[in-house]
Amino acid sequence: MKTQTAAKSDDKKKTAPQAKEKSAGQDAGMVPRTTDGHVVKKKNTKILVILTGGTIGSAVHDHIIDTTKATSAAVIEAYRKVTGRHDEFEVIQPFTVLSENFTLHEWEVLLKTIHTADLKKYKGCIITHGSDTMSYSAALFGELLYGLLPCPVVFISANAPVGEKNSNAVANFRAAVDYINSPESFPGIFAVATNDNKESQLFKGEELMEADGVKGNFTAFGGESFGTIKDGVFVRNPKHQDHCLPIIPDYMRAAFFEHDLTFDGEVMMIRPYVGLNFHNFALTRSTKAVVIYTYHSGTFCTKGDGTALQFFARMCGKAGIPVYLAGGPDAKTARYASETAADGLPITVLSDFSPEAAYAAVILRETARIEY
Repeated sequence: MKTQTAAKSDDKKKTAPQAKEKSAGQDAGMVPRTTDGHVVKKKNTKILVILTGGTIGSAVHDHIIDTTKATSAAVIEAYRKVTGRHDEFEVIQPFTVLSENFTLHEWEVLLKTIHTADLKKYKGCIITHGSDTMSYSAALFGELLYGLLPCPVVFISANAPVGEKNSNAVANFRAAVDYINSPESFPGIFAVATNDNKESQLFKGEELMEADGVKGNFTAFGGESFGTIKDGVFVRNPKHQDHCLPIIPDYMRAAFFEHDLTFDGEVMMIRPYVGLNFHNFALTRSTKAVVIYTYHSGTFCTKGDGTALQFFARMCGKAGIPVYLAGGPDAKTARYASETAADGLPITVLSDFSPEAAYAAVILRETARIEY
């Protein structure tokens, strides 16, 4: 069985450098760096805001929440009114859509927007996004742009439209601005979420997990957010450990800011459940890879006609479609018997990956095309 973790890759597609990101507060007197030899100078004051719609850019009419171009920037005016601040923003609105309607096309447009923006001109960037798929977009950008950015890029969403009771839209926007303005901030893809406890959490993009369906709270893969933002101050979480480290080929990551990126094909993602039968899945010409997410301990069903992973893995292998097995802890002292059933199968294992990060990594690795 081929083993793939965030720290390793096969010979054909080498992993990106795994240098740990550090804050200015970790190494006193040091200025944060992105790529080797590039020092980030925090002399810029303008913040780029990219509006994509979502609840944070919506309004309520006749009890229906939907996006409108007119309300997409309402969070900025509400932020100024609530805080009395006069931060300088430059606003781009590439499209307006509820995030549950995101497709690969919206990702291509958003990637091109970042690609064409000269981020060196800004102190930071805020991307307003719907909450439903923000974890997927943050993971995609986090996997692709790890260590390559000259400033912080922060995704934010809202649990209710601006101006609605208990909306956290302004709180999230304010926390994003506070992090960008913090002397302890540094470049990277992040996400801010103010959960129902009113505490604004900062997450690394590739570690953000989908919000729960009851309270809409976001969590981090691994259980610990990157830090908190309270009263305008960013505090790094000492318990945080890096997860979901990127496996994107060096050539793709290095070429992103020189060339456009498009998706050529699709990735199928399958989550386990009792009774899952692989006979119900059809592989098409556009299927470039399959991600199968395991149970939390890294296990999967190994018995039954059509329900056993071995059956589906061999079926994909005959079709020439790569299979990635994601989830589960990276290091174990012992393995479950069912796990050993994957030994010798045409499977690549991604340990220590969230569902969103696994999907993002595989769709970038198997379908992303750099347009030279």
